Amino acid sequence: MAGNRSVKMSCFLTLCALVSAVGQATASEVRAPERVSDTVPKHCSPGLSEPDGRAIEAVVSLKDVSSAAEQVCLSPLQKSELATRFANERLAVWRQRLNLEDWKISVAMIPRSELKPKTLGHIKWDKAKKSAVIWILDPSDYRVPFREMFNDMEFTIVHELVHLELASLPRSEASRSSEEHAVNRIAEALLTLDRQK
Repeated sequence: MAGNRSVKMSCFLTLCALVSAVGQATASEVRAPERVSDTVPKHCSPGLSEPDGRAIEAVVSLKDVSSAAEQVCLSPLQKSELATRFANERLAVWRQRLNLEDWKISVAMIPRSELKPKTLGHIKWDKAKKSAVIWILDPSDYRVPFREMFNDMEFTIVHELVHLELASLPRSEASRSSEEHAVNRIAEALLTLDRQK
């Protein structure tokens, strides 16, 4: 009798597993396909593909987020969220350092196709309203490791903020090349000093 009950229980569990598998297959067929940007890269192991909030929080809170981020396998959507948070944190730091706290400045990630050729960012400002938007190359368009991507993003932020600092100076098309050269040098110097700490 006990053996018969065991066989029935085994058959019941097998049937439950089969119904569950069929139900999951049906549900996945009905579900809208995931966007490519939301999927986890194929080379990621399941344990690293969905880090909990603490893992991402820990990565963002580090000054050198790049090395920690490379240890956690993130989906493109997670990379974008992480990059946005990183950019906003660094914007806050550099706004304070450059004494631009009276400006309302935001960062937006945009695809390469919306930027001028051979650029990683752009800034548009309204002096009267003291507002500005810094456009930064979207993480999905970067083909470099996190460290380089975050370094480029921070350089872009500093570069564009220096342009904003110089907004009150007279500008012309003829002086544009000289200004770009000077802004690059200033941004590089500021970042070099910051990274020596």
